Amino acid sequence: MNKLLSRKEYEELVKSFSDGYCPLCDLGKQIVLGESDYWVWIANLSPYWKFHTMLIPKRHISDFTDLKIEELEDLQIFYKRIIKHFLSLGIKQDSGSNVDQFVLMIRTRFDSVENGSTYYKPVHLHLHLVPDKEGVDRFIIDPEAIEVDIQQISLK
Repeated sequence: MNKLLSRKEYEELVKSFSDGYCPLCDLGKQIVLGESDYWVWIANLSPYWKFHTMLIPKRHISDFTDLKIEELEDLQIFYKRIIKHFLSLGIKQDSGSNVDQFVLMIRTRFDSVENGSTYYKPVHLHLHLVPDKEGVDRFIIDPEAIEVDIQQISLK
């Protein structure tokens, strides 16, 4: 995968997933931005906001409480590395000011299909990492989010 997808494109993609398939375990289908011993930093393929990324454990687990001590320690180190890297790039918000704060959200899901949803959603634990700005409405998808060059923030 080398491009970000609209919600419609993403919904079509996930309809093709077979039962038991985990797209977060299939790194060849992801835009990998960096990795550590226990974690992979990927682009959210259908981002809600600009530079919407995710941290996923290399081990397939569904809940944050299933993480081992060494995975948590590695997450701390890797997270600091990502933030330091991100800040060094001088990425700008729409207002022109530098991105200088972030939101980290834990997504835990125990069922691959949510009520009302018609397509598969991964039960693989993932942490959303998103540049934040004051007053952002986190419940409104930014349609311009798929237009950013997500590779520019890669650790590679």
